[in-house]
Amino acid sequence: MNSLPQGLREMFRTYSYQTDGKWFYCSDNSKFMNHSDDPNTKEDFTRDDSDPMGQDSATRDIAMGEELTCNYKLFDENWKIKLGSVS
Repeated sequence: MNSLPQGLREMFRTYSYQTDGKWFYCSDNSKFMNHSDDPNTKEDFTRDDSDPMGQDSATRDIAMGEELTCNYKLFDENWKIKLGSVS
């Protein structure tokens, strides 16, 4: 990652997460989700067991125009950095 140009490195860190030491780049709609401790989506591993990362499912009805949220703490090893807990 350090060999990437700074702009690309920042984009990658913003729209990626790290699990088990591996980086996953969000190129789908999940890059539009933000963190919440009370999210309106969750990872659902029961719908498609061929997908190791699961699929997002709503935890409740989501109103039109409402922001989609997930809990970064459940899957991103760098959640403290992304949420500003550490610098």
